Amino acid sequence: MSRATRLFCALAFLLVPSAAAALPDLSAEIFGIAIEENGVVNPGDVVEGCAGARTGRRLLHFSLRSRNLGPDDLIMGNPGCPNCSANPGAVCANPNYICSEAHGHPHFEGFAGAELLDVSGVLIATGHKQGFCFLDLECANPVYTCGYQGISVGCSDIYSAGLPCQYIDITDVAVPDGDYILRVTVDEGGLIDEANENNNVASTALHIGDVEPPICSAYTAADQSTAILALEAETAGQPDLAPRSSPVCAACGNGTRDAGEVCDDGNTDDGDCCSSDCQAAASDGISCTNPGQCTIEGTCFSGECSGGKVECDPCLSCQPPLGCQPPANLLCDAMAGSASIATLVDRPTNPDGDTLSWRFTSGSPIALLDFGSPTTATDLTLCVFDHNGLKLSSTIPAGGLCHGRPCWQERNGVLGYSDPDLSPDGVRSLQLKPGAAGQAEILLRGQGPNLALSDLGLEAPVTVRLKRAGGPACWQARFPAAQRNTSLVYKARINN
Repeated sequence: MSRATRLFCALAFLLVPSAAAALPDLSAEIFGIAIEENGVVNPGDVVEGCAGARTGRRLLHFSLRSRNLGPDDLIMGNPGCPNCSANPGAVCANPNYICSEAHGHPHFEGFAGAELLDVSGVLIATGHKQGFCFLDLECANPVYTCGYQGISVGCSDIYSAGLPCQYIDITDVAVPDGDYILRVTVDEGGLIDEANENNNVASTALHIGDVEPPICSAYTAADQSTAILALEAETAGQPDLAPRSSPVCAACGNGTRDAGEVCDDGNTDDGDCCSSDCQAAASDGISCTNPGQCTIEGTCFSGECSGGKVECDPCLSCQPPLGCQPPANLLCDAMAGSASIATLVDRPTNPDGDTLSWRFTSGSPIALLDFGSPTTATDLTLCVFDHNGLKLSSTIPAGGLCHGRPCWQERNGVLGYSDPDLSPDGVRSLQLKPGAAGQAEILLRGQGPNLALSDLGLEAPVTVRLKRAGGPACWQARFPAAQRNTSLVYKARINN
């Protein structure tokens, strides 16, 4: 999978793996986040496309833990590479590994991809990491090394902040002070067979501004050099050298039971399965909710909220440990062609007069089947996000009767929805017109108290998105500025 087509599909969180699969299961965990100003990177990082230049870089560093939660070891074995320093670009016996042309050691292609998003789910910047070694770094009885690679059941490998390409270069993009989401996927290329790929994506909130979280104790340059030398030595048939040492980053509320903690349920709240200081676990069997895991009706067990059911608004996706969050939705078609217009009006003294309208022209061709089967089975949801998150969610249900007639009808290849009763969420009409790029259109109108409009005053950028259930397809327009924006009226227009 190329870097340009890297997709973090929010629907993966909703899939349930087969219980019969006996395979490894990689989970992702982010920690040790920090911003470096005027950073200097290795020349190889520039060649690999991780950074735009060697000096003067603004870098978002982070550490990534890959833990094997599956019933089986992850066994990669000896990648079978030649001396990579002398054979740059060579393909190894395991074709998923190649000799880096810049770093002088093997790379496992597509190991991890990172995204920086704003809180409405809009992509700001990306990064990538080519793995050079899978090994038992955090492990009571380590088995795997850089020569014979893998991760034992229950053990973890870590790529620490400070290693080459273990960052996102945000120098050349606009990243003003504020709140953001860092999202990382391990095995983004889907090259490793796993029992469960739902937990390959990790997300965490961060604030970029005056106060930055420190980098946890990270590998030193000597650690890094030793690890690379160990790999080259082993691929040349020489004895293993010292492995990388493990960084220390214990923090109550990170969802991992670190040394000195009785429990850690991923937050620092009292009144749930684990106390705010991670020193006292609730009795087993007590009912609980776990917002970080998006679950309700769970049960406390060993300091964690287990079971329950996942429940998020249709506009959001479950992104542990943050809970229900705006998805990246990288498959969304964007507005092109003629204008896209969004208007929202809130009338607090007369909620029946609240109105919403959105016109959208797709930048990509849309086939009728792209909308699913709304006449029978496919719900659609309109989502409005501003810089602070989700502001409005209105679902248009599939099928059904409205005033004794089918709510949905197809005429001349155009899907139309009409509901004078404005239920359940205030949408009066929706027209879905397939066609070529610049000709396919969406027109939606809503009205009344079921829209649940209140205190507009939206903070740019504003994203209006229509998404379908049962598939990743969506269509959206992003408005960087408004023609009018008050607590009662929002109106924006984009002309192309």
